[in-house]
Amino acid sequence: ISADRGPMGHVAPAVAWAGDRLFIWSGSPGQAEKGGPLLPPLDSGAAYSIDTDSWVPVPTDGAPSPRMGANAIWTGREVIVWGGRTQDDVGQWIALNDGGRFDPATEQWRGMEPLVIAEDEDAMPPFVLWTGSTMIVWDGSRDEPPRPGWAYDPDADAWSEISAQSGDVAGSC
Repeated sequence: ISADRGPMGHVAPAVAWAGDRLFIWSGSPGQAEKGGPLLPPLDSGAAYSIDTDSWVPVPTDGAPSPRMGANAIWTGREVIVWGGRTQDDVGQWIALNDGGRFDPATEQWRGMEPLVIAEDEDAMPPFVLWTGSTMIVWDGSRDEPPRPGWAYDPDADAWSEISAQSGDVAGSC
């Protein structure tokens, strides 16, 4: 794989296979010094084409805020980047419940409705999957009772809650 114009130094970026290319967005550039804290996330990304063995920078206009550990899924039409963490002004990592949608055909980002949920410091990074029409987000915790999940409909740009009424749903993901 060619490194020319590739996303050098992205730690914990959002990654998805987007039809005919590998999509990478944001992530941390690493540490300023060995053993030090991670640097704030990058506001950049790239897409790699196997056919041409080349990287193309992903535009930043309209992109979601810089983040690391975000999820990315391919809908068949666009890449959805959601969640992850970023640093506040004093260097504390905070969870993000928003994201963006990138259309590789037009090379344009557009926003998405944020998921409005209470911040929970005990929450684990969520599981995210694509059903073919909906993005499912489920907390990675094994709480009893299980926490609810969320479904994002990109056509409606809307979230709906998924109840966890029976069984260890989070533990079965």
